[in-house]
Amino acid sequence: MKFRVVGIALCAAIAGGCAGQKSAPPAVEGNSYSVLRHAVREATVIDTPRRGNTVTSYLGSVQTVSAALQSPIALTYDADDGNLYVLDKNLTNVIVLRLLPSSGAVSVFATLPVSTANAIAYAHASKSLYVTSQQGQSGSNPSVFSISSAGVVSTLAGGTTSGSQNGTGAAASFVNPSGIAYDSHDGNLYVADATRIRKVTTAGVVTTISTGIGTGNPYQTAYGLAYNGYDTNLYLASPAQNLVQRITTAGAVTTISGQCLTSLGLPSQCDGLQREGQGTGALFAAPSGLVANSTDGSLYVADRFNNSIRKIDRSFAVTTLAGNGLPQNTDGAGLNAQFDQPLAITLIPGSSLLYVLDNDVNNNKVALRRVTTSGSTPPPLNTLITLFDTVTPDAIPYAIDWHSSTATAPVLWYTERTHRIAQITTTGQSTEYSFGHDPYDLVLGGDGTPWALDSTSSLIVHRSASGTYATYAVNTQLFGSLSKVDMLAYSPSGNVWFATTNSGQQFTVGYVTPTGKVTQFPTTINNPSWAGTLAVDSSGNAWYASSNNGIIHFSTTGVMLSRYTYYFVNYLTKGPDGNIWFTQNDAIGTIKPGGIIEQYPIYMPVPGCTYNGGCSRYINAITAGPDGALWVAEGYGAIGRMTTDGVFTEYPVYAAHRSPNDVTAGPDGNIWFIDSGAQKIGRLRLH
Repeated sequence: MKFRVVGIALCAAIAGGCAGQKSAPPAVEGNSYSVLRHAVREATVIDTPRRGNTVTSYLGSVQTVSAALQSPIALTYDADDGNLYVLDKNLTNVIVLRLLPSSGAVSVFATLPVSTANAIAYAHASKSLYVTSQQGQSGSNPSVFSISSAGVVSTLAGGTTSGSQNGTGAAASFVNPSGIAYDSHDGNLYVADATRIRKVTTAGVVTTISTGIGTGNPYQTAYGLAYNGYDTNLYLASPAQNLVQRITTAGAVTTISGQCLTSLGLPSQCDGLQREGQGTGALFAAPSGLVANSTDGSLYVADRFNNSIRKIDRSFAVTTLAGNGLPQNTDGAGLNAQFDQPLAITLIPGSSLLYVLDNDVNNNKVALRRVTTSGSTPPPLNTLITLFDTVTPDAIPYAIDWHSSTATAPVLWYTERTHRIAQITTTGQSTEYSFGHDPYDLVLGGDGTPWALDSTSSLIVHRSASGTYATYAVNTQLFGSLSKVDMLAYSPSGNVWFATTNSGQQFTVGYVTPTGKVTQFPTTINNPSWAGTLAVDSSGNAWYASSNNGIIHFSTTGVMLSRYTYYFVNYLTKGPDGNIWFTQNDAIGTIKPGGIIEQYPIYMPVPGCTYNGGCSRYINAITAGPDGALWVAEGYGAIGRMTTDGVFTEYPVYAAHRSPNDVTAGPDGNIWFIDSGAQKIGRLRLH
């Protein structure tokens, strides 16, 4: 179905520009009109993960257990009676539920007198449960409760005041007790209390063994704590710092995995990222739950904001056991399973079963999930996309480029917002180079060397084949922090085009020649609402678009050939059909000969969207692919493909924090993209 809407455009595309205008800046505007034509086409989603794969013979198989839970926050396993015990919040307090793993049958075991209980552990020696509780708004003080095998609740330690006083029973005090673990070797309890580890005997004697955990506000810190009988050490998951630490029972603290990286956030905040690796080379995002397998010494982590269950082996190598990073509640095996912010985790000793408390977004509740820790290799994720890590963690990759006219080896170049540019081979091997500036967009020249835009210092920077840098000053400013990809464009003549504003917010376009000569063309266009986007057509003419200035066509001498009052355009490119194509948040369009704008809205619902009003795709950069189609980066988490007659297909990116923002064809005939949210480089295989 098509329908035509007549719209107004300024100075339609005619040879020589507007009537009476000379081929010299500044450009002036005439009046004409264009036809806006909408077209609705087929749309599909492919590369969906396998559903319903719950065969437990696979390593990392995930099954949802049917259990009547309301707002569970922690769980532990009682090896003596074979039940799980779950802390579950209701409106006024916290109840302890007894859950039979085989059937999911639930009964109330005990009721705590506070609403701030947050962690639970079972002690075999005393046949009791132990629960930590933070300070409550109702006046309750931090404490550790004990619950007998008959369900009788009593205060073991603390509860009188808030502080870090050692002592026995009510004479002791806590600041913010969160994680709790039972030491099966010496029969004691250990509590993560703000920046301290406290030892608590089953008689209520409290001592401090370490003050070396955590930083920042101790009242905003929560931990997962586990005792590992294999090496008789404690292990701590710190969600605020994205770390896993080892703590001896004598109090020595060592970070064994994860890093607190701060390139994206404030210095006091750690960026949550996902990366496999050895020791601190691995990355987490708010690791919250932690359990140890005392048989082989391995650890299992509920990596909350990576939506996955991670394994740390005895050598501290980190791998993902289950969960592909997308925030959903989907059963399956390995990376075909999905979690949504898993919070707590426990292990049935002597078995290969984990139990995890996980959100269930579709049903607005928390689900109990069962995960196997042994079995055959799970089936691979059904996707054409491969993701590659940057060399430096938290590098913030931003823009990527390659084009068929480059004369050098088959490598792509990309920028990193942490003052580096990098090249990547078609096998995914990256090499980083110090840049000395803050690079945003990047294009390759005809010889394959990179040109980058540094908006904070109003420079175009060129890196030669020998590795030397040349800088070229351009007009006053480059939209500052509002710069984005596709602010630079390569011309068939070898020139690199750019767009700027001056101090009076007046827009100009210009280019830098391969020899470094800068030419700029002022215009009468003022106040671009955000950084615009550029493309160059087969004739070497430039096209520019911004939110409140429409789409503008310039000649190689800066003459405004046409201006279309068609707004909210995100990015432009020259299509495989020779026409200019553009993106909007939820549409892709093209300008055809005669000034006809044809737009293809994407009405298909966004997969995984639970918002009642629907979610936007946030379609970003666009490029012509080697297959004769247009390819786009969708900020919600996919790479899209549109044929020149409007058939749309999309390929989800399976990664935590995903947010693709730039895309290009690669020298290997595949599609390459930057995912600045996941901080990875992606390749979508076409052959």
